[in-house]
Amino acid sequence: MTGVPKTVVNDQVEILGALPQDAFIEQALGQFTIDNSQFTKG
Repeated sequence: MTGVPKTVVNDQVEILGALPQDAFIEQALGQFTIDNSQFTKG
């Protein structure tokens, strides 16, 4: 029996397998967008 790592980020992104740190961060953050309107004054 073998296992594959699975990481879930905010119930939105699933990352399967072991990745180098840079690739993991890129894949995890690449799925999110920032709505800049929430940061504007007005």
